[in-house]
Amino acid sequence: MTPDVSVWQYLTSFIDTLGGLQALVLIACVVGVITGGVLWAVGASGSNASIASKGRWAVIGAFGNAAVAAVLSALIAAVILSLS
Repeated sequence: MTPDVSVWQYLTSFIDTLGGLQALVLIACVVGVITGGVLWAVGASGSNASIASKGRWAVIGAFGNAAVAAVLSALIAAVILSLS
């Protein structure tokens, strides 16, 4: 029994699209870190704990999303490899 490899041509275009989306997500994470850092700094310097807390969580969330986005392509490749 031979595997059906005709699906691979569609998967390669999907992987290429995923790489472009990953780049957009990482750019959004950089913007999130900058915005969160500014909010954190403004809140801390102005003694506004609510804004500082939101900025801190924005920075933490942006770094977490960047880590997930960086690992996601390797995880998808591993799943495709294990299923084929």
